[in-house]
Amino acid sequence: MEPVVTGDQTIAVLEGVQLTNAYSASDPEDGTVTLSLAGTDASVMTLSAAGDLTFNTVPDFEAPLDSDTDNVYNVSVVASDSVNETSYAVAITVANATEGRVVDGPVSGAKVFIDANGDGVQNDDEAFVSTDAQGNYALPVPLSYPASIVSIGGTDTQTGKVLPDLALVSEVASAVATVAITPLTTVLVGIESETDKT
Repeated sequence: MEPVVTGDQTIAVLEGVQLTNAYSASDPEDGTVTLSLAGTDASVMTLSAAGDLTFNTVPDFEAPLDSDTDNVYNVSVVASDSVNETSYAVAITVANATEGRVVDGPVSGAKVFIDANGDGVQNDDEAFVSTDAQGNYALPVPLSYPASIVSIGGTDTQTGKVLPDLALVSEVASAVATVAITPLTTVLVGIESETDKT
């Protein structure tokens, strides 16, 4: 009997975010099962001995590495018990993202979100991410423009100072490749808001 593979077959991930998806296999006859990776895009991904599937390089929507450059990576997780083999198809879709950096140091560990209702608070229906050690972030593309991207808290990486009350914002008028969130963009958004009131 063939080994049985378990794990997601359809995956969506934002560009700029590393994928870590786990796969396992069992043998109905209690034999030893080994996992390997095959398929048209196997060369740009790795399947660990423990069954963790990752990209060799963090994906970039604007520079896809899949074989037909459509940002859908097709691989197969292959489970073998030395007699029988199962090929388990997996498709990973990389979605475009609003990418950028929070700079006041830069700031790591800040909560960044698209403020859809303009209240300056991350509501339950507003997805958020945390900035990495260099202050970088990647969010889903806004549904409409202009859009406000807000950063709350974090740690100044130059001084090591934790900034729980730091609130920065940047307004995006249209789709752009990267969006910096800085004290200057925060001031500009404030000036624009005051101008709109007059």
